[in-house]
Amino acid sequence: MKRRFKIKILISVLILVVVWIASYKISQGKEYKKDVNLAFANNNYEKANKVLNEAKNDFVIEKIFDFDEYAQEQANLNFETLKQKYYEGKIDYETLSSNVEILSNLKLIDKDEIDEAKTQILLIEDNRQNLLKASNDYNEKNYEEAIICLSSVTDTEESIFEKAKDLEKLVYSDYKNKVIEEINTLNKDKKYENALKYLDEKVSLFSSDEIDNFKEEINECIKQRDEELKKQEEERQKAIANSENQTKAIYLSNYVENPEIESKVSNMTSNSMFLVWVNVSSQMTYAFINDNGKWKLIKEFVCATGKSGHDTPKGNFTITSRGTWFYSNAFAMGAEYWTSFYGDYLFHSVPMDINRNVVDETLGQPASHGCIRLAIDNAKWIYNNMSYGTKVYIS
Repeated sequence: MKRRFKIKILISVLILVVVWIASYKISQGKEYKKDVNLAFANNNYEKANKVLNEAKNDFVIEKIFDFDEYAQEQANLNFETLKQKYYEGKIDYETLSSNVEILSNLKLIDKDEIDEAKTQILLIEDNRQNLLKASNDYNEKNYEEAIICLSSVTDTEESIFEKAKDLEKLVYSDYKNKVIEEINTLNKDKKYENALKYLDEKVSLFSSDEIDNFKEEINECIKQRDEELKKQEEERQKAIANSENQTKAIYLSNYVENPEIESKVSNMTSNSMFLVWVNVSSQMTYAFINDNGKWKLIKEFVCATGKSGHDTPKGNFTITSRGTWFYSNAFAMGAEYWTSFYGDYLFHSVPMDINRNVVDETLGQPASHGCIRLAIDNAKWIYNNMSYGTKVYIS
């Protein structure tokens, strides 16, 4: 009897010990869970991982609570919470990325799921950054840059995509108004060809009907300008023709024969009664008038042709256009009384700044960018007297 009693006592003690140990482990396991929850809530993944490892190393607690499954549930829950916070703008991309990277290293979430999420989040961040840059460009009136950024925004995130579309409407509207304003300015300044070229560059902003209306308006202005210029030139040529004899008499009133110079152009022809010869080596310009088939020297000027690297072209050319003033932004210089004989190659006055102050009086040596510089009065004489069609001989 005593032996049986002792056995019963021993069994009871063992049961109590087991119950106590189980109770303790359950309590300890609950504390582990509490610590894991708190660690995940605070994004303290290092601590969460440490607690999980301690719990899994305890055989009893691991059997009771199955911490592997619990850890995966907590990691996935935290992962979804992070993504939601990012979508709602409560955390930035850098914070999200760093936390996702740590979660990934815990290897509690499926790798494919992590990779897919990273790709999706990167697309969303690219869209957000493109929208932000587009907004800044728009505020700074850099419309072309804004359009490029907005074109890169995809529908990965609906709210961002809708904001991009709304901003795109504002950008195109303001950009279109800016282009129209520039076209009107060019037309006002009678730079019609520049207006057409600018319009062609911005054609994507307008409908085909708008483009046609703009071009019709500009081309009508060009037509009116050309008709006016043609009329002016016809009147000019008529006046020249009607007074040719009187003109010859005036030009030859103080004529002194110069066989040495005149012999240099004796075989030359011209489509007007005048001929111009530029002698590059002597830096002289000579003007002649045709009198019964003979070229007679009526004017000679000291000039300045193109300096090295900007040589004045040699050969036979023809006077085709003229004007009283031009200014080149490229060279930060202008000049008065220009007469064109070969595209942008001109006779013109000594160079001036934008306020028409002379900036360089050099003559008698190569000094220009290819044109033929003259004293102001001499440039004016060429402008006033050498008619269209006049041959220019440069040697």
